Amino acid sequence: MIKISLKSGTYTFGSLDKNLSTFFDDKIDRDLFIKALMNTGQIEKQGNIFILPETHKYEYTRPKYVDLETYRYAGGGRVGVRVGNEWVDKFGFPSEFYISKIEVDGEMINVKEKPQLSVVKGRYPETIEAWRAEIPSEIRKKYNITPKTKIHMAVKSTTYELFTNLQLWGYRYRVMLMYGETSNGVNPRNLELDGSGFVSETKRDISSDLKRDQRKIKKTIEKLLFNADAEYFSLYEQSKQDGYISDNLEAIPLKEKTSIPPIVQFRDLANKRIIANWESSEKQKIPDYDEFRVNLNLDFGLQRIRGKTKLEKKWGNKSF
Repeated sequence: MIKISLKSGTYTFGSLDKNLSTFFDDKIDRDLFIKALMNTGQIEKQGNIFILPETHKYEYTRPKYVDLETYRYAGGGRVGVRVGNEWVDKFGFPSEFYISKIEVDGEMINVKEKPQLSVVKGRYPETIEAWRAEIPSEIRKKYNITPKTKIHMAVKSTTYELFTNLQLWGYRYRVMLMYGETSNGVNPRNLELDGSGFVSETKRDISSDLKRDQRKIKKTIEKLLFNADAEYFSLYEQSKQDGYISDNLEAIPLKEKTSIPPIVQFRDLANKRIIANWESSEKQKIPDYDEFRVNLNLDFGLQRIRGKTKLEKKWGNKSF
């Protein structure tokens, strides 16, 4: 499974591709991941803009060291410090004030106590005083702090960022192989091998995983036909040699792990009937051919259906 967190918001294709390049080296994989996210409804595209919705909020506290001037906090010589709305917009909401140094006679001296100030909401939250804190009287008296005294402070601000969780578990596959026609007209009917419900988890190399999975599914379907009936398999091989095989490969992205029983049907399209039906109980990965069982009586035999056959059974003893 692939799990990625990006900041929520709007992205151009270029900016989204750049952010994903940290996780995918191959541009093809990045394009496939973006396509999968859109198909699973995790991101939305409006024109040339991609919208990543908020899925979770990450809050954190970080210190910021600043020089502030004290001001008249209240009567009786009380002084304090404050930050305005611009501070909040830039650094977040202050949760703690610590006095580090105080200017005395033009020189900054260390404050050994490093007192923590109690932060309260300011009286002018939209402008100069969004948050404020009073300097404790014992510190004020000890260091003779008056209004407009410069103080070096550590201000811890709590801020947050909005993120989008993006994930791709894997793909659900459907592989259809259509054949029947040959260069010498052995069989005019159209036959179809239809494998559906195959699921497979993907990792970082999405493109390679897709190719590998589709090859394995195709091979599994061919082995089922090979083990079931030599004549039908001979016709399949003859059609392949003559270039009359038509295949349709479909890969549907899955956000979550899915359990689906794979099914392979062998159909006679011209006569609208199912020749054979195989099922597997393996739902978490692509099963091998020997993990399938027949759940429908087989109706094989080209000669029985047509009355005679012109096809040599030259593939009957082939080792697959």
